[in-house]
Amino acid sequence: MQPTVMGAIGAAMVIGGVLAIIWSRRTEVRHGRPDTLFRYAWSSVIIWFGALPIAAAIVDGAHLSSKLRDVAYALVLVAGLSATVWFVGAGIRARRAEFRELQREFLDDGRTPPRYFWTPWAIFGWTLGFGAVLVFGGGLAAGSIIGAFLDGLTADDVDHIAQNLANIIAASAFALLPISAGAGLWRWWRVRAELRDQQLEEVEPAS
Repeated sequence: MQPTVMGAIGAAMVIGGVLAIIWSRRTEVRHGRPDTLFRYAWSSVIIWFGALPIAAAIVDGAHLSSKLRDVAYALVLVAGLSATVWFVGAGIRARRAEFRELQREFLDDGRTPPRYFWTPWAIFGWTLGFGAVLVFGGGLAAGSIIGAFLDGLTADDVDHIAQNLANIIAASAFALLPISAGAGLWRWWRVRAELRDQQLEEVEPAS
């Protein structure tokens, strides 16, 4: 596909990501601060992923070297991944603060407060989705950084590094599913144990 076409697709993705952030900001009162920050995170993924073909189109249009393309890719990926991770971390902190307030309300009412604010499905989905972003984005960033800062490599060296990096990314991607499923099952088991303990506490005073 032509660089100009890819650049146009990338521009559409960047515009879509920016509009999604604006919409999320306008609807923050309805959805809450944590969900808004999580929407910022996914929107940032769309933005930096769309910025990659734009950077490639600029480099190709200016007839610059492939080394400068790797530098541009590395800058976009490192900055984009950093923003995504920051938004996710901020969303988790905001969600935890809301959950602490909910726990205090339960205690004030004399009820046993919940211990976990992530459901098993949320654990599974976030581990799989966010892990995939980190694996593929981090892999692309590593490849771009290697291409940008390592000089004097032969074609065989480049092929060897690229193959090893592809193998690492593929192995990490395949490992995400069982890891995500295991994390979700662990949380399900903990929630189930918590509910069982609460039921026992309710039965003991009655007996």
